[in-house]
Amino acid sequence: MAKTKLGLKQPGDEETLTHLHFYFHDIVSGRHPTAIRVAEAQTTSSSPTSFGIRFARGCAQARTHAFNTTSLDLLWST
Repeated sequence: MAKTKLGLKQPGDEETLTHLHFYFHDIVSGRHPTAIRVAEAQTTSSSPTSFGIRFARGCAQARTHAFNTTSLDLLWST
């Protein structure tokens, strides 16, 4: 998509567009989970999509989408 269509560049500007990619790998079971369930809606147990679940995460931020990649940092979010 053109930068002008995104509103990022006006004619004559010298801007660059950077695309950042972050990959998170959550482990929800086992001895060392990186995400734990902290809340859920009453209808979550009957939902095929697990709609309404809220996790707290301690996710390794990685360089690539491969699970065995080098970890860059640990991010915590809810």
